[in-house]
Amino acid sequence: MSTKYALFIGRWQPFHNGHRHIIQNALNAGKSVLIACRDTPVSDSDPYTLDQRIKMIQDHYKGQPVKVIGIPDIESVNIGRKVGYDVNRYDAPENIEGISATSIRQLMAQGDESWKNKVPKEIAKHVENITDGKVIWMTGMSGAGKSTIAEILKHKLTSMGREVKVLDGDEVRTCLTSDLKFSKADRDENIKRISYVAKCIADCKGIAIVAAISPYAEARESARALIGEERFIEVYVKCSIDELISRDVKGLYKKAISGEIPNFTGISDPYEEPARPAIVIDTETNQTPEESATAIIECVKDIINGIPN
Repeated sequence: MSTKYALFIGRWQPFHNGHRHIIQNALNAGKSVLIACRDTPVSDSDPYTLDQRIKMIQDHYKGQPVKVIGIPDIESVNIGRKVGYDVNRYDAPENIEGISATSIRQLMAQGDESWKNKVPKEIAKHVENITDGKVIWMTGMSGAGKSTIAEILKHKLTSMGREVKVLDGDEVRTCLTSDLKFSKADRDENIKRISYVAKCIADCKGIAIVAAISPYAEARESARALIGEERFIEVYVKCSIDELISRDVKGLYKKAISGEIPNFTGISDPYEEPARPAIVIDTETNQTPEESATAIIECVKDIINGIPN
């Protein structure tokens, strides 16, 4: 005989103690429970993706007769006569009745930690992890494909409900570090400034994607130390100098070889490869930028909580 379920439908943004109390009534009655998550677009009032909500509720009810699924968004629940199942309402006691997902999100926005007392501990852990800021630091020589991959990666992470900002090396040079040249001291200062901005984004629970040559290992390690080891994800976008010279999309290598551009990484200045990147993306392969971005997502999904597995 197939299992019959007590169905609960909601947005669960996030799942809280009021929800838990109502569902516990069904579990106490010996029923199996089906929790349906409405697939609502990510917004201020619906900050968590469908996959994130399913995962956090599954974690809370692990080992219990509870199944969690996603459903399309709905506008109403409709029944006719003799539908063959009960329609029940469970009321919560006063100390729980006043809990709402809206008030919990407001407490979060205010930095009031008391919201953790209004949700199951597993939910609190998931929510904290989801909102943890990170820095994806993409390093590699000019023309390797950092900026292209960074923009695709931004789109993918944004579609998963994360706040993402790309700090592109060329754009930063124009807007933030236009006073700097390309000596080692100036390059180190450039990375120092980018590191600080990236750290601020991570501090605000966002994801910063840095796409900068950052040729010196010491400067990258200083960035790692400033941002925090647990928040710094280094991606080496690798390409041989011969391939970069043959591509020379911007004509920079030709000018560097002729001496028109001094202190050029890979020609007249060194590039120090990362010693311990989280992932190496070799853009000389037949892998497309889209595939490269997907490979990075696969690498970081266990580091950046909230990315669906």
